Amino acid sequence: MQRYTITLIFLVLLLLPGFLVRQSYKQTYQVAVFNTIGEIYLWSRNEQSCRNSARKIIAAWQKLHLTLNRFAPDSELSALNRTPPGEPFRCSKTLWEIIQSAREMHELTDGAFDVSISPLMRLWGFNQPQPQLPSEEDIAQTLQLVGLDKLHFNDQECSVTFPLAGMALDFGGLAKGYALDKAKEILEQDGQDCYMLNLGGNIYCSKKLPPERRQPFQIGIRDPQNAGRILKVLTLHGQFVSTSANYERGIMVGEKKIGHIIDPRTGYPVDNRASVTVVTTRGSYSDAFSTAVFVGGPELARKLSDKVPGTSFDIYQ
Repeated sequence: MQRYTITLIFLVLLLLPGFLVRQSYKQTYQVAVFNTIGEIYLWSRNEQSCRNSARKIIAAWQKLHLTLNRFAPDSELSALNRTPPGEPFRCSKTLWEIIQSAREMHELTDGAFDVSISPLMRLWGFNQPQPQLPSEEDIAQTLQLVGLDKLHFNDQECSVTFPLAGMALDFGGLAKGYALDKAKEILEQDGQDCYMLNLGGNIYCSKKLPPERRQPFQIGIRDPQNAGRILKVLTLHGQFVSTSANYERGIMVGEKKIGHIIDPRTGYPVDNRASVTVVTTRGSYSDAFSTAVFVGGPELARKLSDKVPGTSFDIYQ
């Protein structure tokens, strides 16, 4: 279920690159984080105010990245994942907050989104040079280590306890969306009201439009089978958007390509959908829901649309 975000969404609105582009209004900032490029576009004549807000966002994103980087042995998540079974791990405020978000996403999606999927990702060989197809027995055994409801959470102590050796968490399908929520909070606190955030294809567009625009922001959805074709153009204001897909990422095992989005309930990659795009009201929703509906399909999309007002999906088979 981990998603190294695929850039299926691109900005139809032309946005110039560079750390800072000086125009009459637009201020543009970029930062390398979460294995992608984070982009902050602010429309304001007060350049210093924009710069201060961008610095706060970049610091928050970098802190979250350092906390959740499971490939870095000195990250807090790596320390949690090394904790012996039965031993509580007391979390920092940053880690505990995103764990609470992951628990909420797990419940809302009926388990289709599950950050405890890390053992299955390892088993299938993602991020390994020569992956091998696992046996049915291996998958069944590994499934015993997956399931957020199996972990013990102490809400008073802000601690997590793994009941079994080999259990581990992976926030690859939630971190970018959660980071967008944090950036939006910072901008609102700073009084910024006209902006766009893009974190590896996870996007937020403010309600207020740039002064030179007379219509909402426009975001195009690429055809997952033909990158040069646009399937649909979304018009957004005050909304988050994210896409999950399998066609660009994955692993080759012999002549067979294995998609990287795994159903945490069965242990097998999902291969009956091309892409899922979600528009919704929170970044954590958009990031997690696109992955969850890729796993759960149209029925789950309908349930989430009913549960979370302002949420809609485009599913391509």
